[in-house]
Amino acid sequence: MSSPPQKSRRPTLPVLVAVGAACYHCYSKASDSSKLQKCSSCRLVSYCNASCQRKNWRAHKHFCRIAADIESSPLMTFTMAGWIGKTSPDEIESQVNQVFEYFTLRLGRQLLSSENILLHLRPRCLTCGRTDQLIRIECSLNSAIAPHTLIPCPKCHLSFACQDHWSAAYVEHTQIMCEGGYDGLPHCVLNQELLEDDEFSAQMLRRPELHPQYSAPTRAFRWIPPPHKRSWTSLKTVTWADEFQPQLELEFLEAAPSISMRRMSDILCMPMTALYALECLNDNLNWTKKGLLSIHVIGAQSKELWHAVCFENILHQLPAVKLVHVVICGALLEPHLGDDMRSGPYDIQCCQDCERKERGRGNDYYDVHYHDLPAKIGPNYRIPDLAIAFNSGASEASYTAAWKKTVAFLVENNIPSVFTAYTAAEAAQDHQILVDAQAKLVPELGPCRNPWGSLLSKKDFGQQRQFYSDNMYLAGGFKGRS
Repeated sequence: MSSPPQKSRRPTLPVLVAVGAACYHCYSKASDSSKLQKCSSCRLVSYCNASCQRKNWRAHKHFCRIAADIESSPLMTFTMAGWIGKTSPDEIESQVNQVFEYFTLRLGRQLLSSENILLHLRPRCLTCGRTDQLIRIECSLNSAIAPHTLIPCPKCHLSFACQDHWSAAYVEHTQIMCEGGYDGLPHCVLNQELLEDDEFSAQMLRRPELHPQYSAPTRAFRWIPPPHKRSWTSLKTVTWADEFQPQLELEFLEAAPSISMRRMSDILCMPMTALYALECLNDNLNWTKKGLLSIHVIGAQSKELWHAVCFENILHQLPAVKLVHVVICGALLEPHLGDDMRSGPYDIQCCQDCERKERGRGNDYYDVHYHDLPAKIGPNYRIPDLAIAFNSGASEASYTAAWKKTVAFLVENNIPSVFTAYTAAEAAQDHQILVDAQAKLVPELGPCRNPWGSLLSKKDFGQQRQFYSDNMYLAGGFKGRS
């Protein structure tokens, strides 16, 4: 496949740009010898020089003027004054949503991806949640408060605190393990990893020819380890590094192993979590030697669809299996399915080694709730070896009713199943749905941290100090009724 056009390679807005620590036009970071200049109108973005600002003005001016108008609008100033002292995640999310509505109404269109990120990641005090804009409004209403701006962390440049909370916030930020982190890492170190991951994407997109396993549209590193196993080996006592780092270091020399490991795990966590669940749900190893292994990905969305190529790794981990059949099923898939995906089994080319050994895989795609699948395909429906719901969101109010029907179907039909979640809180809530359905739960499968969840941490827009990653937690695994 040829490389996509250069215009499709422009990175999504880097986090340093979103917080004003890199140029909004060229993405250059501030250096020791130069200082970025804030846009004097909106005060949301920064530029490295006047030339970059002039070049960016046409694209930025409408958004800029609307942002500048906020502080001169009596209605918005009155509204925002009511936000002072409201610091809970729900309250801050409500504030962000109101700002989004204001911009959408004034722009007469939906926000661009870059504008969305800019408003979501605008600097806030880690403790009180105030932005520079809110501090200015507060100072204008109370002359006893001296004007000041947020102080950035000198190490990561991604977190901020006001002068009242700086000392305590900095200690927690740099020394205490962050929720959603790993290995005891604090918020500051996770922020620095986030910057490394941003730079990895930028490097990939700057290459004359894209790395063959890097997807520019989705910014994903779809690395499939080559087949080298002679038999299945347990995943219960090994880590990502044990399993993949030696080969990754041989194949990919352009980034530190820790960075490429995080990036490849974000996609590879799907087949690895499925394999781990199969190991925990089975009392013997018969499943590792089947001629046909069937996996149903339920509640699927676009990520599972676009990166279904990663399931070839199941063939590479299970050398005795001849064919892997993956059904990707979800009511939200409808806008993403092409006609070729709707017309029956969708064969996917495997690596040369698998093809030489006459091993293969095929996918089927269905845009329905999983409990409706038997009615849609009739006698073609077969009980799978595993049904897996990645980051299901089963406890989200708008999805719960449908998920309860799906869980009841899985329990009633004795289908080996596992559910994952982004965070511990989501895993606990999703787990309760499984308990309420009287699923026969396997303790190893949650609610707990997933040893094969993605290592690529992402910032939680709604929580100042929280990170999450794909399939980071296991909400529960079960087979049948308790």
